[in-house]
Amino acid sequence: MKSPTNIVIFHPAAIGDAMLATPVAAILKRNFSNAHISYWTHESLKILIKDMCPPVDGFVDYKRGQNIFKLSGQLKSLNADLFVDLSNSSKGKLMSLMSGTKAVHYKKRKDGVKPIRHAADNFVDTIRTIANDIPKELFPTVFPSEQLLTDARKIYLPEEAFGSKPLIAIVPGVGKLRPNRAWTMDGVGSLVDLVLKKGSHLPVLIGGPDETELGAAIETSRQGQVANLCGKLNLANTAAILKQCQVVVSGDTGPAHISVAVGVPVIGLYGPTAYERSGPYGCEKLVIDKQSDCRCQYEKQCRFTEPGTAGECMSRITTGDIIEKLNLVLNF
Repeated sequence: MKSPTNIVIFHPAAIGDAMLATPVAAILKRNFSNAHISYWTHESLKILIKDMCPPVDGFVDYKRGQNIFKLSGQLKSLNADLFVDLSNSSKGKLMSLMSGTKAVHYKKRKDGVKPIRHAADNFVDTIRTIANDIPKELFPTVFPSEQLLTDARKIYLPEEAFGSKPLIAIVPGVGKLRPNRAWTMDGVGSLVDLVLKKGSHLPVLIGGPDETELGAAIETSRQGQVANLCGKLNLANTAAILKQCQVVVSGDTGPAHISVAVGVPVIGLYGPTAYERSGPYGCEKLVIDKQSDCRCQYEKQCRFTEPGTAGECMSRITTGDIIEKLNLVLNF
């Protein structure tokens, strides 16, 4: 095919999937170095996708609620000679058809289909027919600036308050949509206590607004010895703080995939979802997998625990399991 010069990647996605798909832009730039690459997604992701992914040259704000005619018209106005549709939607297919834009489309593998293919590889599959040079290492893809790293550490983890110990990030929740993916509150608390007792690292709690109360409860009961950043960081500062951690402990949620994107190892806690598909990419040896104990895999709520709480299978993860994985990374 003739080398494209104006590529539009269409991917209005949640944070986790957005991070898992970032290798696509890097590979396209690697193969078509002179092409202008625009990313079409939610405005909230611009700070990660446009500002921290070097291959991305332009950004198009995806506005919810637009009909297919407006979307296809907008695509046509972008004058793309290649439309990379990662949306897995009929909308993406219709946009390319109606605008007459040459396109390749992502095909998501269904849950439970064997062999399971990781989502990051699945995204890259979209462009395998047009990109000959695909590296073995897909990550890191997101690069916070040195200034951002310095400022984030100074503002959120000032040395006068927390010292200069190396950091271990702990993500205590997974949001409210699929709470069964989270580890138990007691488990998170026990892990924080173990890190504090060890004394070699500062435990840092990372999470969004949904984890604000949980983070505050853990912080209060530990008399401020833990750095609680739940609900306090935007995406840029989340990436910057995670980048400065030696390891991250997380369930299947956005910060785990941001960590991989910035190049930090992740101890993934999995049960209701398949780590083979949505686990922290490249960290398979660090995953604690309880799929075999899950009686309601892929469901949004556990049928055997209280609504809004961790899944039954996740309660089988112990602090000992996590210490074993920490030893692989840190000699903890």
